[in-house]
Amino acid sequence: MITAGVYGLIGGITLFFGALIGIYLKVSKQTVGAVMAFASGVLISALTFDLMGNAYQTGGFDSVSVGFIAGAVLFVGGDYLIDRHGGHFRKHGHGKKHINKKAATKNSMLASSGSAIFLGALLDGIPESVAIGVGLAAGHGVGLSMLIAVFLSNFP
Repeated sequence: MITAGVYGLIGGITLFFGALIGIYLKVSKQTVGAVMAFASGVLISALTFDLMGNAYQTGGFDSVSVGFIAGAVLFVGGDYLIDRHGGHFRKHGHGKKHINKKAATKNSMLASSGSAIFLGALLDGIPESVAIGVGLAAGHGVGLSMLIAVFLSNFP
């Protein structure tokens, strides 16, 4: 249990450090993009090499495929709902907020930045936590690459 807590702390502490850097330092969009691209590549590699092989051996092709597709559908569907209800107006690349008053008043909860952040945290944090927790509980351990991937992907 202590190991799970330490792994969770290591994986999640970068959210705090990334937020501090974002608040107090001027970081270029290119730098953020490069860090995000590298982190997503590491996360995909960890998913492919650390998790998918074990999941396939344990649950078979059907279980792995259903889980993978269900996660993708949930993420894309949630993103679509937020955009459909005005979330795409909340902020554009130049940093100015744009609000579609008709869409925002129609369903302001989905149009808010908070909903987008909540959905992202929910669909990002839960699978990462489950992957670490189940790996540790099953005695398989969690590969160093998975821990590094979570660490890096939470930073931006």
